[in-house]
Amino acid sequence: MSILERYQNRVDEYRLNGNYLWKLGLLRKTENAKLLLDYGTLHAFVKTPHSVAYKCKFYTNSNNLQEELSDNYLASSSEMLCKNIFENFGFITAKYYPYKIGSKIHLASPNFLEGVCEYTTLHAFLCQKISPKQEESLLEGDENAISLKMMLRYFARNNLTFTLENKTDFLKFMTEECYDKYVSYMLLSLFAFCNDEHPNNIIFCRDDSSKKFQDVFIFDKESTAFNYFLAKKMKFCDIKYKMFHQEQEGSDIIVNYGAESYSDKLKGIKRLVLEGKIDKKYIDLINQYANLSLEGLRDKVYIEDGLYIKDEQLDCYKLGRDCAEELLQNC
Repeated sequence: MSILERYQNRVDEYRLNGNYLWKLGLLRKTENAKLLLDYGTLHAFVKTPHSVAYKCKFYTNSNNLQEELSDNYLASSSEMLCKNIFENFGFITAKYYPYKIGSKIHLASPNFLEGVCEYTTLHAFLCQKISPKQEESLLEGDENAISLKMMLRYFARNNLTFTLENKTDFLKFMTEECYDKYVSYMLLSLFAFCNDEHPNNIIFCRDDSSKKFQDVFIFDKESTAFNYFLAKKMKFCDIKYKMFHQEQEGSDIIVNYGAESYSDKLKGIKRLVLEGKIDKKYIDLINQYANLSLEGLRDKVYIEDGLYIKDEQLDCYKLGRDCAEELLQNC
C-alpha cells in the first residue's frame, strides 16, 4: 500500500468535520509558540492565513482592517483551492478545517501524516549535520556519505532548471516517482502563482524501510503573487503587469535565476521545453493544467468548506491556466 493510500485511510478513520474538531480540541501553544489544537490522539496545527506580501507590509506599515480581513479571506480560499488542485494531480495534501473566530478565518490542519511514514521538511533535511564518522567515510570515498554531501548541496533551492539538469544526482536520494512529484510540484506551483515555496514549506516522505524519499507532501499554499494586490483592490490589468514585469516578493520557484518576473519564468520553461529538458510527461502535466476545471474546483471548495472564491480571484488563477495553454501552443 502506498504512502498516499495509508494517509487517506487515516483521514477516513477519523471522519472529522471542522466544527467537531474545533469544539472538542484543546487550543494551546507549542514550545515555539505555534498554536495547536490538541485532540488527544491527534494534534492539529492552527494558522491565520495571510499572503507573504501582506505579512511583510504588516510589519512595516499600518494596514486598515478591511485590507487585513480581505487578505485573510483570499489566503484562506487559496489554501483550499490549491489543496484541491494538487489532489487532482495525485498529491498527498494537508487537510484543512476552516473556522471563523471573530471576523477572521483560521485553519486547523491535523497531522494525519504522523505514524504513516517518515517525513522531513526540506529545511530540516538541509540543516542535518554530517557526523565525524560520515566525514571520515567521505574522505575514504564511501558512496553513501558522498551522496549525503551532495544532497545538502543540490537541495539548496527549489530550482526547476537545476533539478532537470541534474536528475541522476537527485535519484541518488529520491525514487523516480518522488522526483516526478518534485518536478510536478514546481511546475504546478508556478502556474498557480504560489509565492511561499521556501524550504520549510515542502515535505518529503519515505517508508521506514526505504533509504530514498518516495513521495511529496503539499501544504501551506495560502500565498500567491496576486492575493495581496486583490486585497488592496487593484485592477486586474495592474496586477497582471506587476506579476509579469516586476521581480516577485516571496520565495518563488526559480526557473532561471533568483530575481525574475513571471514573464522570465515562463520564458525559462519555454526554453527548457525547446531544449528537450522537459520530458513529455511534464508537458502532458502542463496540458492537463491548461484544461483544469477551476470553476468546478471553486464549487467543490464552496460545498465542502463554505468558502466562496470570488470571480476576481478565480480570474487570476485562470491567467495561470491560460499561460500553460499559451506556452504549449508556442512550443
